[in-house]
Amino acid sequence: DLQINSSLMQPSDNTVSWRSDPTSSFSDWTLEVVGIEKGAKKSYTLYHTHSNVIAWGPRRGGFFVHLFQERMNQKPPSKKSRIQVLPSEAALFPLML
Repeated sequence: DLQINSSLMQPSDNTVSWRSDPTSSFSDWTLEVVGIEKGAKKSYTLYHTHSNVIAWGPRRGGFFVHLFQERMNQKPPSKKSRIQVLPSEAALFPLML
């Protein structure tokens, strides 16, 4: 017999975000943003994103659309991207997401 957990069916105030728990929010893409300066890795941050939000929804960005199209054409399709930028640019990523 199929049993349904009624707590999963309750409405939620949670907004889909890279800040959400990746498992419970069904994150489908991981972005690893690496801050590189003079060839040395300074820092990295993982963002568990939702491709339909950042590449399709009202907040979509052309950068992400292109990135996802490129990755989806790979065999097998990739669900993770690593982006290397200057540390000052890496600090701006949360604002873009």
